[in-house]
Amino acid sequence: MKKLFFSLLAVAAMASCSKSELAERPNIDGGDVEILAKSTALSISTRAPFEGSTIDNDHQLEAKVWATTTKGDYSGKLVDGHHIPTYNGNFSNTNKMVFTSATQVGFDTNSMYFPADQDKVYLFGLYPYNLVWTESTSAGETSAKTTIDGKSDIMVAPQVEASKSAQQNATPSYPTLAFEHMLTKLIVKVKANDQAAIDAWGNITDIQLTGAAGSLRDEITVKCVDATPGSRMSASFGISTSNPSSFNFFKIDATATPEYTDDAFTSQTVALTETATSVAYLLVAPLSNPSTSTKDFSLAVKTAKHTSAYSVDIELKDATNADYNQSTQGKYFEITLTFKATEIQAKATVAAWENGGNGGADIQ
Repeated sequence: MKKLFFSLLAVAAMASCSKSELAERPNIDGGDVEILAKSTALSISTRAPFEGSTIDNDHQLEAKVWATTTKGDYSGKLVDGHHIPTYNGNFSNTNKMVFTSATQVGFDTNSMYFPADQDKVYLFGLYPYNLVWTESTSAGETSAKTTIDGKSDIMVAPQVEASKSAQQNATPSYPTLAFEHMLTKLIVKVKANDQAAIDAWGNITDIQLTGAAGSLRDEITVKCVDATPGSRMSASFGISTSNPSSFNFFKIDATATPEYTDDAFTSQTVALTETATSVAYLLVAPLSNPSTSTKDFSLAVKTAKHTSAYSVDIELKDATNADYNQSTQGKYFEITLTFKATEIQAKATVAAWENGGNGGADIQ
């Protein structure tokens, strides 16, 4: 069997074929072309396990890849080398690829093949694989939608074209799926101003996000389209039928591997110290223009000695301490809560995926 490879920054894929079906399928190119994918060293900061890491055996990247023979229309998928005419609402596990190194890999459960009578196919990547992604198609354009759970780093790779003939050249060329962060990451650090603050507040027990400029949004929808040169992949954010009034943060545990846990930051017993310590994280819908709001995010904090929620408003600032006026998509904000004897003060500084700015508050 002749094998050709896709080179992907993070993922790529196509259609599957059983041995009996291979024998029955028309073959016009002299051999079945299995679709494999290749990843290069990838430096992405996801929730876990890719925080500051590259893809390797210890840091695997599992992604969902949709494939179609009709550009932009993923209402069907490639199965056994063919584009099925109808879509039953559930993509199967055959569109999963697992990358562990720079060497090529195939689909995780079934090999996929180019359709024998098609030279071009189109790929669209979604991460993480284990979220429930649904598609809808209107006027030949497909969109993918999922729910933001606060702990999954949602990334999208814009549509790319794969050409079987291009990959059969003496010097083959391969498509690249480049994944982009779609959310905003919030990291909460806590510190006590002095021993009097530690005595006044006690252990931290609960941290929630109770507000965001505009509203708390928990759905993301992306169109399965090509990347716009020089621009980030765009998305729309909405409110699901659950209509959340708040989001629990999740615990950061420096002694665990990975340190970004799936444990909601509720009923915790995190001790305050006079050293700023990262204790919680949350991945949220980005703000499009936070400078138009004086209250970009709102937190509710509970402690052992302050069991009613203490409200803390966060205003984002840039590196010059001016109002932050860009989209927060792909940005990482560290919110340092300083506990004082009578209040909490907060300051948020942009720190990771892409440097952006800062913001914050004190708790007294």
